[in-house]
Amino acid sequence: QQQPQPQPQAQLQPQAQHQQSQHQQPPHQQQQAVPPTNLEEFRNTGVQWLRALLGTYRQSAGVHEGRIAQMRAALERESQNFEVLRNNIRKTENVLRLLEDA
Repeated sequence: QQQPQPQPQAQLQPQAQHQQSQHQQPPHQQQQAVPPTNLEEFRNTGVQWLRALLGTYRQSAGVHEGRIAQMRAALERESQNFEVLRNNIRKTENVLRLLEDA
């Protein structure tokens, strides 16, 4: 799945509001880089984006855990089959030796 992207409006909005607010605020407040409300919006957008990203990571981890469990089960079956095959080889070699020595 694609990772969630922050909304461009949310990123551009603080700058646009700041530019508009400079003309409306007294000179001593124009020194402030970003009004607190915009910092809060920026923070909230970041938190939402990170929560969505975390959800994507957790979902991906769940998928991988499921695949690993399936692989482990398949490996266990293959290991058991291999042991049976090795036993069959050993038994066949013993029978062949007995017949050749007779």
